[in-house]
Amino acid sequence: MSGLQKAKVSGAARWTNKKCPLIQLSLFVKSNDEFWFSFFHKAAHVLLHLTEKEEILLDDKFHSDSQSQLETEASEFAEDILIPPQFRAYFDDLKTKYQLNNFASEIGVHSGIVLGDYRKRE
Repeated sequence: MSGLQKAKVSGAARWTNKKCPLIQLSLFVKSNDEFWFSFFHKAAHVLLHLTEKEEILLDDKFHSDSQSQLETEASEFAEDILIPPQFRAYFDDLKTKYQLNNFASEIGVHSGIVLGDYRKRE
C-alpha cells in the first residue's frame, strides 16, 4: 500500500458525530516511529483540542504553523506516550545498536521508535 501521490498530509483528526472521533493517517512518511508519532499526535488533538464537533485538524508538515501551541502540546503528548520522560535521561548512554535494542525492550516499545526519537535529538 502506498500513500496518496503528492499529498504532504501525515494525518487528520475529526469527529464523525458527537460521540465518535476519527483519526486518519496517511503513509506520507513510511517509518515505524513516524506512524506511531502521527497516531498519538492525532489522538492528542482529539483528547485535548477538538472541542468543536465540526472542527477538523490536519497535520501538513509543509504548510502548518509548526510552532503553534496546539501542535506543541500534541507533539509533547505523543513523545511522552512513546517514550515516557523518565526514560529520556538514558538517551545519552545509547551508543550501539545492542544498547538501543535493549533500551527499547526494557521500556516496551519497538526499537524503530527509539531510533527515530534518538535521531531527532542529535
